[in-house]
Amino acid sequence: MPDYTAMRQNMVDGQVLPNQVKHKALIGALADTPREAFVEGDKKGYVYSDRHIELGAERFLIGARVFAGLVEGLSPSAEDVALDVGCGTGYGTAILSKLCAMAVGIEEDSELVGKASALLTELEIDNAVAVQGPLGGGYSREAPYNVILVEGALPQVPQKIVEQLANGGRMAVVVNRGRGLYEATLITRVRDSFGSRVLFNSEVPSLPGFSAAPVFTF
Repeated sequence: MPDYTAMRQNMVDGQVLPNQVKHKALIGALADTPREAFVEGDKKGYVYSDRHIELGAERFLIGARVFAGLVEGLSPSAEDVALDVGCGTGYGTAILSKLCAMAVGIEEDSELVGKASALLTELEIDNAVAVQGPLGGGYSREAPYNVILVEGALPQVPQKIVEQLANGGRMAVVVNRGRGLYEATLITRVRDSFGSRVLFNSEVPSLPGFSAAPVFTF
């Protein structure tokens, strides 16, 4: 049997910490959460490598280095309510649940929602839920959110999701600018004003179904 505990620690030591991730609770959550549970079959053998792993339905488990950088950019805290857009099998939702008061994962694919819900139950995570719905609309039922994580690259930032940020809220998304330029971007809201800054550059797989949605410009 593979020693997944050691593999998780190696992931933290070899991929996360060298990327200047310093959020202690995030580092602890990454070291404690069984990433292998969120993939199936032979994919478990390389789940701790720094690659994006296909989950089905055009969804991917984002590589740990990029994922950790996005989450740290959100500066999540124990009082926050979080939304995980394109949650796949629920790994990001599980991580956010350990950093925030509540985490909601939204996914369009019913099979993935079922897997995510089952895994959250199996891991005894009682402050998170996976729900089904169109990704481009976010999940207004639990809005506003203090942090929003988008698990895939988008051509633009969808307005409907940005508007679900609370005052002081933060959203992390990788924007595909074209010609191979992918910008991990942090969007912040202060009352009715929005700002943005680039956290780092890194390619991630695209999250489909967003091109026709109204977009947020900045």
